[in-house]
Amino acid sequence: MTDTYFYFKQFKLRNTHAALKVNSDGVLLGAWVDISEDQKVLDVGTGSGIISLMLNQRKPNISITALDIDKASFNEASFNVKLNDITNIEVIHDSVQNFSTTESKFDHIISNLPYFQNDTKPDNNSLKLSKHNETLSFDSFWESAEKLSHHQSKVSVILPLDESKLFIELGKQKQFAVYKQTNCRTRKHKPIKRVLLCFQKNFSGSKFENELVIHQEGQHNYSDDYMNLTKDFYLKM
Repeated sequence: MTDTYFYFKQFKLRNTHAALKVNSDGVLLGAWVDISEDQKVLDVGTGSGIISLMLNQRKPNISITALDIDKASFNEASFNVKLNDITNIEVIHDSVQNFSTTESKFDHIISNLPYFQNDTKPDNNSLKLSKHNETLSFDSFWESAEKLSHHQSKVSVILPLDESKLFIELGKQKQFAVYKQTNCRTRKHKPIKRVLLCFQKNFSGSKFENELVIHQEGQHNYSDDYMNLTKDFYLKM
């Protein structure tokens, strides 16, 4: 029988039914995001729960709300939270637009956002929800984030370079400015593939910007920087 579990150093998760499978974007974001000062975090579009489980490993006393509009993803994330005997992650089946009508406020809103806009959409509705921004546009996300934030809340996402430019401009309209940005390349000579962004509400200082190269040049091995970032999670790091 095929093993349907994905194993990390301190937890495992079932990776079968969630619309968005475990992927390098989610792991990058979960390892990179700064939660040192956070007590209450919202994971939007949790999928199998990978980011929430990573955050729990990094800071076991943190309160995490994991949100997903897709029922199969909600069920899978709920299963994985129970599988790992975690009590501080609450999984909720809801859209962030509807959830934002509550009076909840979060220190940090984190999301591996859907970003496809004009691509051909898959027939599978769960895949459509997880990968295409038809049900969660960048505008809708920022409107919801504004309602769910306090005066110094943070928002962290991972996006392709082109999409990140629009996302940054829309964030400015809600008084969220980038204070940390990491540009990710698969190799040093390759174009930027992903951008890790952390915004803070009412931030007016200078942005910190750096670069992360995933693979060493001329080798299949991961770079030292990437291994240092993910070594607490991947079994073979």
